[in-house]
Amino acid sequence: MIVKVKNIHGSGDNRPPRDYKSWKEWWEDQKGRKFSTCACIYCKEKATDGGHVIMVDSDDHSWYIVPLCAHHNNPNYTDPYYVDSQDMVPVNH
Repeated sequence: MIVKVKNIHGSGDNRPPRDYKSWKEWWEDQKGRKFSTCACIYCKEKATDGGHVIMVDSDDHSWYIVPLCAHHNNPNYTDPYYVDSQDMVPVNH
């Protein structure tokens, strides 16, 4: 299912569980697969970061980690975008 998300601003201090060095490593362990391209469905760049997102136009206010390129995982990127829900992993915040 394709869902509309936006970046969570101010989440940079949120760290992965202590057994993980990065959100990328945590996401790959949770999903059982490696990062490939950015989760934004219109982007074909390599995913380099585990980005914090929240769904837009939804009653679900949970935080999720998705694989993002540097462009989409930028604090200045404020536009909503679409991702496949299969790329989303819920995270406690």
